[in-house]
Amino acid sequence: MTEDFHYQLSRRSTKSLIKSLKRQKDFVYDIHIDNLISAHDKLFKIKDQRLEETFTATIKGLDKMQQRAIKRAKDSKISLWLNGFRDALAIWYWKPLLNIPAHCDGCDSPFDLSQALMP
Repeated sequence: MTEDFHYQLSRRSTKSLIKSLKRQKDFVYDIHIDNLISAHDKLFKIKDQRLEETFTATIKGLDKMQQRAIKRAKDSKISLWLNGFRDALAIWYWKPLLNIPAHCDGCDSPFDLSQALMP
């Protein structure tokens, strides 16, 4: 889904540029921006719908209590808060952060907290 999503977003976003380069249409910046916004909105709605369908299908096999807990966590974004809290505790107690890459993708040095905090 991700590759197709990004491909479709790219195709729809650059439609006016391609027509302009092929001399089929004059380039109008405002139309290009409208195409970008329209493509972004349409495709993200489709992506959100597919994610919601996947989520619903995934939790169908769980019992009612588990479904309720997972829906509550999803709706209130608990996992984001929990990740931030976990990371803050790790920093406070000088423990390694969880789920970080082994090496920096920019300089290939071992990844640490100072690189995670760089802008």
